[in-house]
Amino acid sequence: MTILVVDDDKLVLKYLSLLLKREGYNSVITADSGALGLELLKNRRPDLILQDIMMPDMDGFECCRHVRANELDNRVPIIVMTAMTHDDALARSIDAGATDFVSKPIRSFEILSRIRSALTLKQSFDHMEEELMKRKQAEERIRQQNELLRNAYDEIESLYQRLQRDYEIAGEVFIRVAPADHSGFPNIRSISAPASIVGGDLLLLAPRPSGGMHLLLGDFTGHGLSAALGAIPVADIFHRMSENDYPISEIIEEMNRRLRAILPTGLFFCACFVALNSTYDTLTVWNGGMPDVLLVGAQGGIKKRFSSTNLPLGVVETERLVTKGQVVHVAKGDLAYVYSDGIIEVRNPQGVMYGQECFERSFDCGVDPGALFDKVANAFMLFQEGSPRTDDFILAEIKCGTTEGWAVSRTHGSESMSPRWKMSLEMGPENLRSDPLRLVEKMLMEAWELRKHKEDIYLILAELFSNALDYGVLGLDGAMKKSPEGFDEFFSLRQKALETLETGWVNIEVEFTPHPDELVLSIRVEDSGPGFDHSFIGECAFSENITCRGRGIQLLGSMCKSLRYNEKGNCVEAVYAC
Repeated sequence: MTILVVDDDKLVLKYLSLLLKREGYNSVITADSGALGLELLKNRRPDLILQDIMMPDMDGFECCRHVRANELDNRVPIIVMTAMTHDDALARSIDAGATDFVSKPIRSFEILSRIRSALTLKQSFDHMEEELMKRKQAEERIRQQNELLRNAYDEIESLYQRLQRDYEIAGEVFIRVAPADHSGFPNIRSISAPASIVGGDLLLLAPRPSGGMHLLLGDFTGHGLSAALGAIPVADIFHRMSENDYPISEIIEEMNRRLRAILPTGLFFCACFVALNSTYDTLTVWNGGMPDVLLVGAQGGIKKRFSSTNLPLGVVETERLVTKGQVVHVAKGDLAYVYSDGIIEVRNPQGVMYGQECFERSFDCGVDPGALFDKVANAFMLFQEGSPRTDDFILAEIKCGTTEGWAVSRTHGSESMSPRWKMSLEMGPENLRSDPLRLVEKMLMEAWELRKHKEDIYLILAELFSNALDYGVLGLDGAMKKSPEGFDEFFSLRQKALETLETGWVNIEVEFTPHPDELVLSIRVEDSGPGFDHSFIGECAFSENITCRGRGIQLLGSMCKSLRYNEKGNCVEAVYAC
């Protein structure tokens, strides 16, 4: 520790320096005047000052006052050395800031004892000051951390409120998109519950104008906003296309295209589509990633199982997706059960999973069909009672063979029929190199009455158009297609002719005339070619003299109400009635 000795007597300075160094105090600074001592304090901070009282120019009292006036030095112990013994000198020393004193002449044991006591006290004060400083720093850190925690808590609270509001909005969207009210479908019974405010399971129902209904049960990966945002386009496509009587295959294709476009990687839509046709008493099921759909007989027992054979929607391109469903005939009283994986994967309070086998025990024979749903639902609810809900679940029953009380949006009555319309399409070389029939087909399918006749109508259009293009505009010879080799050569020549086509045209006119008892579609196709001899149309379709082109015309003649060519043979009008 550093000791500063201030005395105008050089012998005293030398004596004290030697004494202190002998005692192990190696850092000793000396000053022979008060002014020099104060000057040294500017660069050094001693742990102790030995200060003489009686000095010329500046006595020890004034030096003490200067030291104490300096904020950095006001805790340094000062031991005054004086030959004065009266009480006044001692009092003045204390008032000036001295902490102790020794009398002159100096006695080594006394001054060393006072120095040790003063330095010990100084060390204690320094330690206390250091601890106090550490405590203040710790308190400041704690205060800053508390401030950060308060700010973080406020931010989390604000985020939670926003998230809660987002969930509430998502819940409102989900309720509007997939309402739980199935009053328009008395043949449907269901139970459902989300695992949180907004679940990922979705149940949609829609009547078909041609008779029957569509049902969609789906499960989005994730919950909350992601599920709600995915449910919006799914519900829109489902209701809009069902209302326009599209088959489920086309609804699936459109949904997959939309979900592929909007869902991020890792999110997809497991879905099960069910189409109930009340006219033909058929049930069509398409299952992509959902549990088995079960068809239960009127007397109980599982008649048919529709397992998942397809990928969920939003995973692969639509071209790679199989959209054709499985079709079965149903009897009156048959019941179809669709459900999400939350039914079979639920666990009871003991951690045991419900499972497919346990679930299917409820479908044993001998149960009244009217009470079967209650039995199945009650068995499930009883099993999972008391366990926390970790997944959404939906269970729905479809009663087949009845349409009583259905809220069908359209019928074949004259009040809701599509209006009469007519359209014309002229196609030049550029259009002929593309696929113009898809555009015509799309326009035709805007009339919902024609949708269930889509395959027949497209076959008629395709045959008339290919005849007009191949034999009329391109001038190819149909006799080439009598052999497999001829087929290959015919289509090779067709492709080359299309690529180099510069002139020529095909016109298509379509007129739709709806009647209460009959729908009439007239299709007129004319081409720029020279025409052909169509007198053979009445011959037997399987005669050896009939070309492949002739067999196609014979087929159209059997499908259409009438088929008439003009005299030249480059214009044909087909009338299709249904």
